Formats: sequence, C-alpha cells, structure tokens
Amino acid sequence: MIKRFGFVVLILLISLSAQAAYYTWTDERGVHFTDKLDLVPAKYQRLIREEETKVEKNGIGYYLDDYGIYHFYEKGAPPPKPAPQASPGTAAPAKFTAPGLLNTAPDDSWRGSPNPEMVDAKVKKIISGDTILLEDGTKLKYIGIVFPADMKGNHPLHREAKEYQEKMLAGKTVQVLFGPRRLDGKGRTLGFVFLGTDILVNADLVMNGYAMVKTEPPNTEYRELFQRLENDARKNQLGVWKNP
Repeated sequence: MIKRFGFVVLILLISLSAQAAYYTWTDERGVHFTDKLDLVPAKYQRLIREEETKVEKNGIGYYLDDYGIYHFYEKGAPPPKPAPQASPGTAAPAKFTAPGLLNTAPDDSWRGSPNPEMVDAKVKKIISGDTILLEDGTKLKYIGIVFPADMKGNHPLHREAKEYQEKMLAGKTVQVLFGPRRLDGKGRTLGFVFLGTDILVNADLVMNGYAMVKTEPPNTEYRELFQRLENDARKNQLGVWKNP
C-alpha cells in the first residue's frame, strides 16, 4: 500500500543556461526557494534595491552566486530543520545541473498552494520511457514529460531510456507528488517522482534527453524548468535530440 509522506522534500534542478533570478533563504522551517521576489520576506526584499553582489545591513544580508541565485541570511536566525538523507545507492545527480536547493517544508513560494499531497511508493518495474509500475500495482505516468511515441517499443533509444531508469529506480522507494489532475485518459496515475533528496526524476529524464516536455493543464508545475532543461538537451544533442 502507498502511505502518506509526512513532509515535503523538493529538489529543483536548475539549468546552467537559465537567466531568471532565484532567491533562497533559511528560517526555522527550513530552506526556501522561489523565482518570485514578491514571495520573499519583506525584510529581504528591501535589500535587493542595492545594486551589488553582496549587501548586509543590521545583520540581514545577501550574496549573489555565479548561478544568479540570491542567498539571504540573518545573523542569529534559528537553524533550519535537518534535511532527510538520501538512501544508499541513490543515483548520481544528472549532468548539466547547478547545485540543487533543498526545501524541507510545504511553502507557497515553490508550489503555489500549501500542503501538497506526497506519498511514499516503491518502484517495481519500468514500463516505458515515461511510465513506471509501483509495487502496489499502480501505473504512474510522469507529469509534464513524454517519451516520443514513434521511438517506443524496441527502438534503441527507448531501450536505453528504460535501462537508465532501471538502474536509477528499480526496487527503490520514491516520493510521488500529485498535481491537480490525478489520472490521465488511460487511467494512469499522474505524478512528479522524487528520488531521495537529490533527483526530480521527471526533470532528470528531460535533462538527459530521455523525454520531451509535454505540459497538459491543470498539471503545469515546473513547466518552465522542464523547458529550460529541454533546451539544454537540444543544444547538447542528447538522447532524442541526437538526430532531430
């Protein structure tokens, strides 16, 4: 049986070519991450008016790293809650990524709505390039991505994509985050799949060229992220983009 997951773990994989500004800060609930300045606490927003890469006033400050991420800090602030550790054997982070940022609490700044539903599930089998089978019999289709239909079956790249997922996911316990729409037209469950604290699998597959972006409302979370990762995969001629 799938059981409720008691906390939210989020890793956002950021494309090296992304141009948008991102903001992160820490409080007693954990580490927060957003690309919307109006969701940043007001005490930090005020600092952005300074056109410098490092600013500090009255113990509150920020610095801008090489990836365009603003890191806010406050001297004497309470430490964040400890983050859960990835299980042994977790696959290495995919290439063409900047360091991930961990969020250990439900927060409007990344999801847009509080307390999203996330569950633990064990992966039994990789059905296709964009669908997996969970131990309880649930067929799960990755939200926001698709493996090209004309390359499924015995196509060499489809076999490669499935083998890649087998090594990364088979027998592993993952966390599934649901979108507003829970089922597709084929009756498959729709979800974002997280492996430990390192990998958002949907994004990882797009980034390595093992899937293409396909956003279907109302499940539109991370579409901008997926599109940036697909652009990188195209540029580097990975996977499905080797022979466009």
